[in-house]
Amino acid sequence: MPRKTQPATAAVPPTNGARPPETEMAHAARELAEMGYHVLPLRWITSAGHCSCSKGAACSSPGKHPCLEHGHLDATTDPAQIRRWWEKWPYANVGIALAQSGLVDVAPDSEEWLTEFRRRGLPPDCLNWHSGGGEGHQHFAYRRPEGCLVARRCRSGEFDLLADGLVVVPPSLHASGRRYEWVLVPVPPNCLPPAPDWVVEELRGRGDAPAREDLSGDVETWEGDDPPVPLTGRAARLWSGEETIQGENNEVDRSGTLHAIMKTLIRAGATEEQAIAATWNRDDRLGYRKFCDRRDPQQEYAREYRHAEERVSAEDEETRIEVPWQGRSDGKAPSQTARDNQSLLFTLCELEKTEVTEQQWVVPGMIPRSGQTTLAGSPKCGKSLLVTQLAVIAASGGKFLDRDAVSEGDVLYLALEDTKRRLKSRLGRMFPAGGWPENCSVALEWRRLDQGGTGDIEEWLTKHPRANLVIIDTLGRVRPPRRSDAAIYDEDYALMARLQTLGRQYNVAILVVHHTRKMSADNPFDMISGTLGLNGAADSMLVLKRSHGAEEGTLYVTGREVEERELVMRFVKETLTWRALGDAAIYQVTQKQNEVIEALLRAGTPLPPKDLAERLGARNDSTFRERLRTMLGKGQLSQDDSGRYGVVPISDARFISSRYL
Repeated sequence: MPRKTQPATAAVPPTNGARPPETEMAHAARELAEMGYHVLPLRWITSAGHCSCSKGAACSSPGKHPCLEHGHLDATTDPAQIRRWWEKWPYANVGIALAQSGLVDVAPDSEEWLTEFRRRGLPPDCLNWHSGGGEGHQHFAYRRPEGCLVARRCRSGEFDLLADGLVVVPPSLHASGRRYEWVLVPVPPNCLPPAPDWVVEELRGRGDAPAREDLSGDVETWEGDDPPVPLTGRAARLWSGEETIQGENNEVDRSGTLHAIMKTLIRAGATEEQAIAATWNRDDRLGYRKFCDRRDPQQEYAREYRHAEERVSAEDEETRIEVPWQGRSDGKAPSQTARDNQSLLFTLCELEKTEVTEQQWVVPGMIPRSGQTTLAGSPKCGKSLLVTQLAVIAASGGKFLDRDAVSEGDVLYLALEDTKRRLKSRLGRMFPAGGWPENCSVALEWRRLDQGGTGDIEEWLTKHPRANLVIIDTLGRVRPPRRSDAAIYDEDYALMARLQTLGRQYNVAILVVHHTRKMSADNPFDMISGTLGLNGAADSMLVLKRSHGAEEGTLYVTGREVEERELVMRFVKETLTWRALGDAAIYQVTQKQNEVIEALLRAGTPLPPKDLAERLGARNDSTFRERLRTMLGKGQLSQDDSGRYGVVPISDARFISSRYL
């Protein structure tokens, strides 16, 4: 629609303290939330033309930063919460959180870049609005396609490509005195076209525009209030905000406090990615906001990391002590005593005549005995529930995931992120009949691997010759701190190689639970947090992916003697257990494809594309018809001579989701 002329100034709060029932901003925020956009209140422009925050005229981002403690992370679609926010700040500008809303924003800051982006291709029917920054300052928001990185690509004064953070939307007031204005009437996010391919490539750092200077690889983020590595004492108080570095006039020294947090994370063994992401988290969540509101905070935190790392190295130069691996009198890692390499040699002819035993398994085709396996997944995806389920079955025998037989053996389960109350509650729902196995030993605390933890595991193994499985949940709770003079890859590989050696020595599987990065990757195993050294020594690797609250997920499996597999998994909420439904190529279809099948099942008769789109509340456009043709080609739908689509009979279906089987 054509641009509307808006007043150059916004209403300001009346001096008598009275507030209107619903301001224009509150009304706009409520309508956007009803469409499915996650909104939040932003600082507004006062009658003096300044930001309403405490910095006033000195604010570097007037009218654009959140009123909320946790910034865009607190964005919501809850109408009650939105009403409370705008009752408190009735003239607050309106922001949309991009990641939560599933959006990608293309925002040129000049006529030249607007022309260039139009040349590359800006599909119509997007969420389109003018900012108040003058000619060329437009926003083109699209639905974030599957596989698109949740990242930011910014060039000051030229353009922003954003899939994370927030954007200011109409009818907000710009510092220039002009309103943000819609070019096209807003539509729900699921009705927007996907971001064009060139934008997706730019966010991956593969496009034509030069990338900003930052860390190599994807930007890792850290969510929640728990640190990425265990912290105690002063380090824990700095992390929680209970203790700060004091500056002049007893005010918080934000730079000094963040520097101290970064150093404690480095000393506690956090990787570079973890330290940067976690410090960013603290800067945002504790309200210091030293770097997180800047144009490119990633560069700021990377620079702060380098300074902190240099300082830690300098401070430790005279006091650093080499801590030996404990558990042996000689201080050497298990099975690492000196040997004559010449005695280890054999010829291929000798190998041909040697009888070797078949591979033994804890879980056939998934978790081998005599080695090390890594299970990784995002926080709260259900990986701890999966290993709890495995621990009981591996101790008592039976089928794991309702398909693979597991032989009985002694199990050591280090549930280091659990409590007795939570663990008992979970087991009660998993195995309500009782009779939990006596041969499954559990610990909720364990010494770090370089401070006797490895020797403790070895001591338990010597006392349990029938052991078949050791579970460490999670690696971050027991891994040694990073040494400032060591290569990260080498440290990661050496750590996992020690566990692998221990597993082979005692013929047990050592299963290590770890986290994945938030950013997606083409290869799911590249999502395992840390360096590739963590993967290098593993005999088997498992990656569990499940969207928050989803019923189904995917378990990716690979390894040295393990066939690559992708299993569709179903999480049963009532019993907190997992089931494997089969290979992903057969069972897994997208949510939108499921919606099509459900609509046809409810209709009970084949439908033409137009009628089917109406039942789904979708537009009968080329994207929708292409989806139907894709499902037809995969054998998920049938089509009669009149062009109507129908459901494939179950007996003929090869790709129908498990919910219909």
